[in-house]
Amino acid sequence: MKLLILLALASISWAQNFQISLVNENMIGIVGGLRSMSAIISLPPCDLTRETVQVTVVNSTGQGPPQPSFTMPACRNRRDLINLVSTFGGIFHTLNLGYQVEMLEPSTLYNVSYRAGSRASNVLQFTTMSRE
Repeated sequence: MKLLILLALASISWAQNFQISLVNENMIGIVGGLRSMSAIISLPPCDLTRETVQVTVVNSTGQGPPQPSFTMPACRNRRDLINLVSTFGGIFHTLNLGYQVEMLEPSTLYNVSYRAGSRASNVLQFTTMSRE
């Protein structure tokens, strides 16, 4: 009986939600500059490596641009789907950023969330800047 209770508690703790956030978010949660039509979202935790991650994006009308699912990459120091590579003094440096949500409209409030297996992220809310 005790073993069943321990297994049930372990499965409940495994199914906990996880947190996502905007990468390089400013203090008020506005996505802007060159990325006003897209946003970069942090990735799920490492224990979801090789899981298919579904990305949901909705705006105030309950609809949003469809986003492709992705397979959670293996974890490294910082893991990614978007990365920047620069060369300085013949040495390559890779900066890993996150998942890029695309096809966003300016001046629009969005809610973004992930689902991977039986686990789900928080709902991340942000507003894109106007084109002006």
